[in-house]
Amino acid sequence: RESTTIADLIYEAPEGTICLDEVQDAISMPQFNADVAEATLDSNSVKIPEDITIQLREYVNLIARSYRRNPFHNFEHACHVTMSVSKLLKRVVAPD
Repeated sequence: RESTTIADLIYEAPEGTICLDEVQDAISMPQFNADVAEATLDSNSVKIPEDITIQLREYVNLIARSYRRNPFHNFEHACHVTMSVSKLLKRVVAPD
């Protein structure tokens, strides 16, 4: 078995590319639309019916109760990962 060095663990994108180029085919990014972006800035303008809100809370509660007691991979961690990935994907810009 060959030993692994620190240099083996460092990622280097091929010359003239960025790491996003490797996942571009897996993640289809929509064209940026300034009007849509502007409309999504005001989340208070969206009215969600009460019955939908109740169903959503019950669904999330069901998911939360399904997690086993674990000091790390638990529902709170899943929420943090979900929010972080969401924030990351909002910052990703598809190269032209």
